[in-house]
Amino acid sequence: VELITSRAEPALMGLEITNLVVEEHRGQLAAAIKEAFEHGGASAEITLAGAHGQATPYLFTGSRAHLNDSLCVIGIGLDISERKAVERSLQEAQRQLQDYATSLEQRVSERTAELHQSLSSLEGVLYHVAHDLRAPLRAMGSFTSILLEEYAQSFDARGKGYARRITDAVQRMDELLLDLLAYGRLAHMDLPIVRLNLEEQVRLVIDRMSERIHRRAAHIEVVPPFGQVCANQPVLLDVLGHLLSNALKFVPSDTPPQIRIWADDGPMIRVWVQDNGIGIKPEYHHRVFRIFERLHADGAYSGTGIGLAIVQKGVERMHGRVGVESEVGKGSRFWIELPRA
Repeated sequence: VELITSRAEPALMGLEITNLVVEEHRGQLAAAIKEAFEHGGASAEITLAGAHGQATPYLFTGSRAHLNDSLCVIGIGLDISERKAVERSLQEAQRQLQDYATSLEQRVSERTAELHQSLSSLEGVLYHVAHDLRAPLRAMGSFTSILLEEYAQSFDARGKGYARRITDAVQRMDELLLDLLAYGRLAHMDLPIVRLNLEEQVRLVIDRMSERIHRRAAHIEVVPPFGQVCANQPVLLDVLGHLLSNALKFVPSDTPPQIRIWADDGPMIRVWVQDNGIGIKPEYHHRVFRIFERLHADGAYSGTGIGLAIVQKGVERMHGRVGVESEVGKGSRFWIELPRA
């Protein structure tokens, strides 16, 4: 004790032990001594105060004992300076790590916001470019039609064939631009969310596409119940329309489409659209919802490669999810999830 506190023996005689520790730990030491007397033992981490202001952290452990018919507490102390230094280093490292994590999170948040802004700007540019391109495209289509109608006698079979190919290309380009405009609108328009009877929306889409369904001699089975969802009706109808259109389209021309539509209930209602089409390889499942993603050669199946991108964008705007299960030659099962009303 003399060495630790820098006090000579005469200065220690008669001195209360609590006076050997720093002032803020005296109450803690007194409580530990009381606990040792009452319960047989106690421990306390305290700081010994030296005569010249130095401080040394110690772990004291005491036990109650009888000595010469007197009740006392016998204890030992362990210098824990190195342990405290390690703890301080660890705390500093944790503080620095927390500061770094906070800084990293802020940078990620800022970068994400920048990316969202860039994507939003890109979608806006896409929308305006698509809108502006339709005017010259319509003019091209109109003049080509005039050539075929009024100057057909001046063309031989090859010339007429070229003119018709121009007309077909104009039509395909116009379909592409219309889909781009639809995709751009989805990214920016306000979408009021309301409560909708899902079965009614499914049957409404089927009714709107009845001519195409009849032309393909398709059989569509609607399996209730469907429940009610929170969604935007125009967008939901568009999403279901694209899924049903794909189910009719990607079936071999000599095979009548067999389509089944049903729903799984839960906190999110999952709507399934199953077909007997050509199917999709597993490695392409995550790609089919990308914009402009086409898995087949041009001319094999009509389309712009934007329909499923519209489906995903529309469902995400309604706080839902999309997915597909499929095997080549065994058809596909597309699903969308929407919040249950």
